Amino acid sequence: MRIRKLTIALPVLAISFACNKEDKKVQGYEPIYEDTTAIQAVTYQQQGRPVQNGGKIYILGDTVYQVETDKGIHLIDVTDKQNPKNAGFITLRGCREVAVRGNTILTNNFTELLALRLNGNGVSVIRRVPEALAEQTTFSVPPERGYFICPVQQPGKIITGWQKAILINPKCYY
Repeated sequence: MRIRKLTIALPVLAISFACNKEDKKVQGYEPIYEDTTAIQAVTYQQQGRPVQNGGKIYILGDTVYQVETDKGIHLIDVTDKQNPKNAGFITLRGCREVAVRGNTILTNNFTELLALRLNGNGVSVIRRVPEALAEQTTFSVPPERGYFICPVQQPGKIITGWQKAILINPKCYY
């Protein structure tokens, strides 16, 4: 009789402990996914704009190419060294690198390596090398240590950043 009561009591006890478990809510990060075709757009504006979050610089002749971190590349005409002119802007998401050889601009679009060429009033993509810089991505983990939603590969999507959120029972931490 005792064994029978025990076999009934143990599962009931186990279920009650499992049901009483509260969710763990913590402050952390969740990935921001964007459509890869939308972030691959490259455009050129002949009107320059002010540098807000300047990054790397490359100088070739009388042109300074300055990265606007994650937004694009400024083209600054320094023919008159005392009065530089913001001559144009290449809009390019995820941009952090720039180099120039001849009339080809080498840069990145998140993890892609791009070769660009200015032509008249526009810019053309000469070559695109997908995942060439995958090892250098800064988006594989959040910007700060702590809990985060584990990234999941999604066809046609890429992680373009992280946002703070209240997470319930997060599985990832670093």
